[in-house]
Amino acid sequence: MDSRLVQAVVEAESAYSPCAVSPVGAMGLMQLMPSTAESLQVSDPFDPSQNITAGT
Repeated sequence: MDSRLVQAVVEAESAYSPCAVSPVGAMGLMQLMPSTAESLQVSDPFDPSQNITAGT
């Protein structure tokens, strides 16, 4: 995946804040919804590595 695309998504979704939480509960850099994080076996959606891996 093109790293520029990943960076653009992170910038748009969380403004590079790994602890971002949206009003509807999306979490982390790529704003994973809890059900998505669970289905992808993400143990810590605020961990940048796990969040970006799941988001891509």
